[in-house]
Amino acid sequence: MRKIIESTFVSLDGVIESPSQWTAGYWDPELKGHALAQLEQYDTFLLGRVTYDQFAASWPTIQGDPYFDRINRMPKLVATRTLSDTTWNARPITGDIVEELR
Repeated sequence: MRKIIESTFVSLDGVIESPSQWTAGYWDPELKGHALAQLEQYDTFLLGRVTYDQFAASWPTIQGDPYFDRINRMPKLVATRTLSDTTWNARPITGDIVEELR
């Protein structure tokens, strides 16, 4: 059986909102290398519809960065009840999410 590995950027005081704002200055080569090494272990990116909408609006245009290039190449699954068409190497999961992931 496959594993679902959850990864979230969280500040020490528990902030997860808008990581692009509070990670500025911390996203150095060492941290980026660590994040890329972790990402290389995964074969699929699982997203909810809202996160997918936000990421798909901007991430596909980022090119030339190993971390974002890896994410852009990965197949993506989107848990949704409303979305039927996807881009960015993604497909919707519209039925039973647990069964689909098995």
